[in-house]
Amino acid sequence: MRDTFAPTMPEVPLRRASPQRALALLAARRPAQRARRTNAGHVIRSACVGLLIAAEVSTAGCRGQADTGRDAALHADAARADASGDVGTTDASLDGAADVDMPDVPDVGSSDATSPSTSATGCFPTTARWPLADASQVSMQDSYAYRTNTDIHTGVDLPTPVGSSALAILPGRVVEVRQQLDCGHDQVRVTVEHVGDGCTFYSVYNHLDTASVTLDQDVAAGAALGSTNYHCDTAFPHLHFELREGCRLSTCAVHPLRVLPYAYDSALQPAVALTTTNAAGRTFTTQVAVPRAQPDFVRVECDVVRAAVVTSALHYDLEEANAGTSFADVFVDVDPYGTTSQVHVVRYTFSNVDLAAGDTVTCRARNIQGATSSPATVTVP
Repeated sequence: MRDTFAPTMPEVPLRRASPQRALALLAARRPAQRARRTNAGHVIRSACVGLLIAAEVSTAGCRGQADTGRDAALHADAARADASGDVGTTDASLDGAADVDMPDVPDVGSSDATSPSTSATGCFPTTARWPLADASQVSMQDSYAYRTNTDIHTGVDLPTPVGSSALAILPGRVVEVRQQLDCGHDQVRVTVEHVGDGCTFYSVYNHLDTASVTLDQDVAAGAALGSTNYHCDTAFPHLHFELREGCRLSTCAVHPLRVLPYAYDSALQPAVALTTTNAAGRTFTTQVAVPRAQPDFVRVECDVVRAAVVTSALHYDLEEANAGTSFADVFVDVDPYGTTSQVHVVRYTFSNVDLAAGDTVTCRARNIQGATSSPATVTVP
């Protein structure tokens, strides 16, 4: 499940954007970058509310969803601010708490170390580094995936000794330094804003003991943001890292490997299997086993073919589900996943499907780069 905490300090007003800044952001808005297929009958609701949040987030469509309402709200807010002297709006839904200024801490230095990245979209730069000095894709304990049948773990957990330095993945500006209560102990979360190719995104560093930066501070790639702490909900100390595209809400969290450098290996594709088909019950179940060494899976796609014609093109997408897309006709079932597990097994049961004896069902897994696994095909008995 997501890492959530109750704030231990009183809420303070968020920094507000000027009307001029709001309108400038609106004018710079570009269309959504990725068109998405949706299952028939599924209802898509916007994951980004129509507010300009404290960090003056880009008004680029959050996760490629419609933002007409947000544009209207932004115009209206700027007009109200001009008339009343107010300077913007706040967003009370940033995980339930406002930004909290921490005491000034001396900057402990920065590094220019970067690595080639296999960023999956044009938004993200290809020069990001890992947020720990010794982290890599093979060191991830938990990835962006279902942790239980109902909860998506929206980041990656990187094991590290207590007191390790959390490092900025790219140059940016600190937009959040928040102290929060975690299992009876104070911990700190730091969020850094980055500007990509026509979009704004955020890197989030959780389970910190102390912060080495202050609000509004510009940081270089590799700059120390704080020291890591121990999190009571797990058996190992780690840094919880998230990537949020377009807004700072947790529903804007996307797979961190979209920006973190990793080497894609076609030999480490998820293994896909079709375990059951039931024409009378109008259901089928596909299983996806994602290897720990390459946890870049985000989507399963299935086609139903009758007489050489695709009658149903179905999918389930982790990032879309986290952003609020309703997959009411898909049931997700997750196998227990522990520290020694080498694969993460998830089953997806699609219901209310037009199935008939003799139809073929083909399913494949897709990763953040768009690469697909070997397909699994069965004929409906």
